[in-house]
Amino acid sequence: MAICAHCKTEETQLFDNGVPICLTCAAIREAKPKAPKGNADVHATLVQGLSSATKRGQIAASDFNATMGDIPSHLPHPDGTQHLSNAARELSAARKEMMDAHNRLNDFLARGIVPEDLKRQK
Repeated sequence: MAICAHCKTEETQLFDNGVPICLTCAAIREAKPKAPKGNADVHATLVQGLSSATKRGQIAASDFNATMGDIPSHLPHPDGTQHLSNAARELSAARKEMMDAHNRLNDFLARGIVPEDLKRQK
């Protein structure tokens, strides 16, 4: 008998794709809603959005790090402060966009929720 890979408490003889799973965990897994089939274009759009947001986040992070590495800069005090503030704001906005993209994709994959702006495209 094997230990359930999910709850790690129950012994089981049931296997799902070679992974031991107890009856309780199997029932919970079956009860979860699946992403609707036929939404490959929605999935691709969400993955593309996440990829774009991640790329923007990486660029903003490298810009912010370059600005921080330039301290003390030769810019006058108010300009240098504003430049650093702008870089921090851009990084914050890029990270928020990345989190939103992650949440949209996760909602679609875990709960089958299609974002409103993508429902209109269908």
